[in-house]
Amino acid sequence: MVTTMELKVDLQCRRCYNKVKKLLSKFPQIRDQRFDEKANTVTITVVCCCPEKFRDKLCRKGGGSIKGIKIIKPSPPPPRPSPPSPPKPRPRGWRSCLFKAKKAGAQGEKRMVVSNAIVRKD
Repeated sequence: MVTTMELKVDLQCRRCYNKVKKLLSKFPQIRDQRFDEKANTVTITVVCCCPEKFRDKLCRKGGGSIKGIKIIKPSPPPPRPSPPSPPKPRPRGWRSCLFKAKKAGAQGEKRMVVSNAIVRKD
């Protein structure tokens, strides 16, 4: 499960910056790191089964450098479009041709049946 977390860190402090950077490099579960020095946040993408346990582990290892961790819930995937309905089956075989010919002849119109298709005779 892929989870995004936002860490509140004082990135203006060089010691805190280096400590967090070193800490994040030790976890193989972390896939992406983005440092925002203006907002004093670090956004990470984590692949793990339990993000709460991982958050607690980061808090313990980070000590006083990490002020807070917020787990950002992933947005749900868009709904898939429904598959198109299958076309209605058409009758097949020579009997269906006879049925169409009888039906066309009963109406009194000038029609001729050719290979399951009714063609208007002019």
